[in-house]
Amino acid sequence: REAAAAARSAAEADQSRAEEQARAASATLTRGRQQRAEMAARREHLQCEAAALAARQVELAESRSTAEARRQERRQQLEAATLAQAGLEAALRQAREEAAAGEAALQAARAALEAVRQRLGEADVAQARCQSDGEHLAQTCRDELGCELEALAEPPLDAGVAELPLAELEAATRELRQKIEALGPVNMMALEEHDEAQQRHVFLDTQRKDLLDSIADTAKAIQEMDAISRQKFQEAFEAINQNFQEAFRTLFGGGQGFLRLSEMDGGSDQGVDIVAQPPGKKLQNALLLSGGEKAMVAMALLLAIFRYQPSPFCLLDEVDAPMDEANVGRFTAMVKQMSAETQFIIITHNKRTMEAAPTLYGVTMPQAGISRLVSVLVEEAPRRAAAS
Repeated sequence: REAAAAARSAAEADQSRAEEQARAASATLTRGRQQRAEMAARREHLQCEAAALAARQVELAESRSTAEARRQERRQQLEAATLAQAGLEAALRQAREEAAAGEAALQAARAALEAVRQRLGEADVAQARCQSDGEHLAQTCRDELGCELEALAEPPLDAGVAELPLAELEAATRELRQKIEALGPVNMMALEEHDEAQQRHVFLDTQRKDLLDSIADTAKAIQEMDAISRQKFQEAFEAINQNFQEAFRTLFGGGQGFLRLSEMDGGSDQGVDIVAQPPGKKLQNALLLSGGEKAMVAMALLLAIFRYQPSPFCLLDEVDAPMDEANVGRFTAMVKQMSAETQFIIITHNKRTMEAAPTLYGVTMPQAGISRLVSVLVEEAPRRAAAS
């Protein structure tokens, strides 16, 4: 039995070793298969890379051929550029030589021009001298003979005048001189005054043209501003009219109200009429409504304008005084809705309006002649009352 047990133990040990070897062999076989699969994948990858490298080699060969062709082309272009540069240098040398020759010719022309200018100056001096001598002779003729120098060179108009005796001619000359003296002194500043007046006229004419242009530009700007203002007014009117209709229906709980433009007397300006129809009434002008309805319409218009152009603050003083409780409730509801963009400060004695306010400020008189300001946070008042 002991021998059998020992044999059995040895057999179990051999069996365990055999199983362990079988598992190791199986694992080795599995790893071999995995390695074989990996090697096959690697082989395929290498084959793809070899194909890509072959294609790349072909592309590089083609690129090399293209580069070689471009190199030959660039070399030919360089040779052509070298030849062109040589031609340009030769042309530049020739141009410099021509410029030097032109400079010499210009110097000669300048010298000739200077000589001509000198001769022209001498001629101007001689002309001025001759002109001065002529003016002196003409003035002498006017002073001594009382006539122009040109008249002496012309033949007499009446041939019989030359045959008159000298005494009659002298008498006629004296009479003519008396008539000339009776005319009075000659205004020697007339030409200068005429020139000044003409310059003044030109200046005033220029100023008048500038003023007319400015008036035209101003009129054009006014027209453009008028057109833009009308467009802006129309856009604002349509938006406010839409907001007014919504606010009117909200405040009155129905009905309809709208704005319309009315023509003013004797002009192109327009007025704005407010047409309202509270629930159960006919359509009529807002001026024909009751006091409370007028207040509601005014509030609807004010809130419509605030919706179009919001303002950080809005102060309302006793606007709910002519309203009944139902209208006050709708009014406070709309004020709460618009409080998200505008802070409303309402002066009121209405309890419903006070109930809707988140904060109250009031004046009390605990003692005669002594006033005190009191503020209440309506939202925190219930919590404080419950805590106390």
